[in-house]
Amino acid sequence: MTFMTKQTGRIPGLVLGVTVGAAIVVLSLLLYIPNGNASSSNNVIASANVGYLCDITLSNTAVTLVGTGAAGAINPGSNVITANLVVDTNTNGNLNGNLIISANGIWYQASNPANTMLAGQTLWNPTSLSSAAGNALTTSNTDTKISVNIGASNDIFFGLSAVPLDTGAGIYTQNVVIYNSCPSPLTNSIVKTLVFTANIAGSCGTLLSNTAITFSGTTGIAPGSNVDTANLVVDTNLGSSTTNIIVYGSNWVVNSGTANFFVTNTDWNPTSLGSFAGNGLLQSPGTVTDITIAGNTGTAVSNNIYFGLQIPGGTLAGIYTQNIAIENSC
Repeated sequence: MTFMTKQTGRIPGLVLGVTVGAAIVVLSLLLYIPNGNASSSNNVIASANVGYLCDITLSNTAVTLVGTGAAGAINPGSNVITANLVVDTNTNGNLNGNLIISANGIWYQASNPANTMLAGQTLWNPTSLSSAAGNALTTSNTDTKISVNIGASNDIFFGLSAVPLDTGAGIYTQNVVIYNSCPSPLTNSIVKTLVFTANIAGSCGTLLSNTAITFSGTTGIAPGSNVDTANLVVDTNLGSSTTNIIVYGSNWVVNSGTANFFVTNTDWNPTSLGSFAGNGLLQSPGTVTDITIAGNTGTAVSNNIYFGLQIPGGTLAGIYTQNIAIENSC
């Protein structure tokens, strides 16, 4: 016997029915989805504590100081004008600051650590200068009073004061610490290092023990007579390189300025002689002598040169003068 399906009840979203037939009972579950959507939400609150930053970005992190010597070398005794520019930008900072600068140490030569220059050889200034002037760098933090505001830039210029004559030749390096200092509260500060290099040329300076020789004494020199080649001049090498003495001179002239006898009437010699002998003095470019002087490595080094004179017969009485040039060549 077969019976028709009969609905016995309704639950929202669920239809329950029973089918009976041929001794089979089937329970059917139907899912009813009502119209509309059900949803829910919650908020997540994010937070970030942004600190204070005194930032610094440099236009360059290396400065090569260039001199007037060969291939940009700096000759001892010379300087570099304070016109080498570095631009400081407060790129990402959120505080205004002042530029702080200090030397991390002295100038040094990596290939020869004994060769150094003082930290204060380096000069800085807020504006470009036409000479080697400004402020000497120190190893202490120095407030330059150069302001660098948020997102803005400002300039600082560098130079080098006169290099000591006894500075050894070679490449020198100095590290300079630079940063922007901002007022409190401060949580972050960016520090940069500027690397300075300078190529120092070899040198040979001249320091003479005396710049005048009086051959005549108080009685005068008789025409036709000689003065022994024993009048000493001591030449001290102020430079760092070994040098040879170059010597030359002018003709002898009387008070009126008229030449009366020749440059060759003067003799020079590396050792003192008991007579008028040695090597005749020549006019410029003169003679490169075999008198050498070692370089100054902290202790002054000197050598001697001696002069004598022959007065030609018949020379008129009077005061005669001659200019003698002594150079150190290296």
